[in-house]
Amino acid sequence: MKQQSFLVICDNTLGADDLKVLVLLYQPLLKPSGYGLYMFLYALASVNGTNYEYDWQFVADSLALKEKDLILAKERLEALDLLHTYQKENHFIFKIVMPHTAQGFIRDTTLGKFLSTEIGEKNYQALIKRLLVKNVDLSEYQEVTKDFADIYQFENYDLEDDGQYVGRNASQGLRLKTNFVFNDFINMLSSRYKRPQNLSFKVKDTLINLSFIYKFKLEELKEIFESACNNDGVVDLALLSTKANAYFTINNHQNVAVVKKEVDKTNQTLLELETTHPSEIINCYCHNNLHGQALQTIYDLMSRNKIENGYLNILLVHILKLKEGILPNVVYLEKVIKSWHNKGLTTTLEAYNFVTQVTPEKPKTTSKKIDSMASNYLAELRKLDEEND
Repeated sequence: MKQQSFLVICDNTLGADDLKVLVLLYQPLLKPSGYGLYMFLYALASVNGTNYEYDWQFVADSLALKEKDLILAKERLEALDLLHTYQKENHFIFKIVMPHTAQGFIRDTTLGKFLSTEIGEKNYQALIKRLLVKNVDLSEYQEVTKDFADIYQFENYDLEDDGQYVGRNASQGLRLKTNFVFNDFINMLSSRYKRPQNLSFKVKDTLINLSFIYKFKLEELKEIFESACNNDGVVDLALLSTKANAYFTINNHQNVAVVKKEVDKTNQTLLELETTHPSEIINCYCHNNLHGQALQTIYDLMSRNKIENGYLNILLVHILKLKEGILPNVVYLEKVIKSWHNKGLTTTLEAYNFVTQVTPEKPKTTSKKIDSMASNYLAELRKLDEEND
């Protein structure tokens, strides 16, 4: 292992809270060697796009660890999803992964329970108490904060910005072609809801996704948005998603115009797949009473991943046919996408060709290679089914 070279990459920067979580929550599971290796690799990570290569002897000497201890420390980091390892012959790339937040760690059933077992319930509860943020009691105070609209006159708010800034890189999500215009939406809101918090990129992206998935009109989206705001007029994005799905479920077949199209993989052109709305796929292939749930799953998938529309539609048709009208949860779909990417299927055309090979519409004579590929792929899906149960 010492003869193998590697480089380290990291997309984000550790903050003070991250370090606190690493020391208090992760370190008892990683042990000092695992924690030390994480911080050492983090310090070696590429800066400003400059990559430096190292070997394991350098790491072992620096941390004063034997080879077996170094391997165990690395495997602990991988098991706790703090390190992703990529190998090409004798060369490795290590990608540093940011730790959970304190709340994310504690609410993760596996991590929280395992830490409790390692350090004892009493110590675990003491750690939780140490990490809790105590809110100041404001019940006897009256808020006199000025509203954004009280100070600034709202005209246009340009959120288009392609600059790169210091900070964590999040998924960019799906680039959608919609008629939704954020400025028009904001202008429809009363001054009470024109809070700076409601003008963020995240709010804009969420509204675009909801508009695209559910085909809401601006008036409908305004009603849903305002119902998801708290007493201070600030929107709760999690509640917004829930309210949107509930609104769709109640008004399905009335306010949402869905054009029925029979999407046939064997004769549908790639252009049609790329321009068909996902809700039309759901309308054709999903059980009627599961439309709202399926659209929520698609929304969650799009929020967490960047996917071409045609690629998404092929995935939906493929899975809904295999599952006889039932769309599995977002984790299952992400695993299928990962499986496709591992096979080199990253474009709509590649996904289309693969799906038509492994799941032909009619039985036909195929090569042993394709038969084997289809058999292996379907075995992968059966394994995912078992994991999903």
